[in-house]
Amino acid sequence: MPAVYETAWRAAENRRSCALLAPRTLGTANVALGGATARVATFAGGWGIAYDLPGTRSAFGVAGTGALAGEPGTYDQWPHRRRWVDGSQAAYGPEGGTGPNQLAYVSIPGQRCLYNVWSRLGQAHLESLLEQLRFVDLR
Repeated sequence: MPAVYETAWRAAENRRSCALLAPRTLGTANVALGGATARVATFAGGWGIAYDLPGTRSAFGVAGTGALAGEPGTYDQWPHRRRWVDGSQAAYGPEGGTGPNQLAYVSIPGQRCLYNVWSRLGQAHLESLLEQLRFVDLR
């Protein structure tokens, strides 16, 4: 995990109610990610990490936003959904309803924030990132 994750999370206003998440791996068999560089991304009240690729700023990333999870209507607009056995859920699809970028809203039991995961590399890449998300223990 790049050190910028800890830097971003420790500076976040919501760090006590929004645990740090990071994908265990970054790519898929169909997406080459050579040269991906992680950096802190601005999310008001929260934390974020964006990955830049040569020629593509913010190609993908993950954030614990300052928004609260579970707000009414948060998941209604998205065409795709996933639920995990721990009660976590994601709703996702084309950003702004038309794409081409893909965006997911993720909620996790015990965490108050709404997580965002995004990819400019397609739906399959976004789904891979969602499956790879893990809590990061900074103790």
